[in-house]
Amino acid sequence: MVASAYASDFHLLASDIPWDEEEIMDQFRFGLRNDVKDILLTFHEDPKSLTKAISRAVPCDNIL
Repeated sequence: MVASAYASDFHLLASDIPWDEEEIMDQFRFGLRNDVKDILLTFHEDPKSLTKAISRAVPCDNIL
């Protein structure tokens, strides 16, 4: 699944889960493809919000 579709679905589902932001972001990262995670770890510092994590993951996936 491409990151943009995954992010859209994830964001919708995450709005119904009573977790804190860090737990939600951990789950978001877990579901990303490994090559996208590799790029995020190499080139970016950890985002502070789910919105920021999504805005970084989608372009990385688009490049791949």
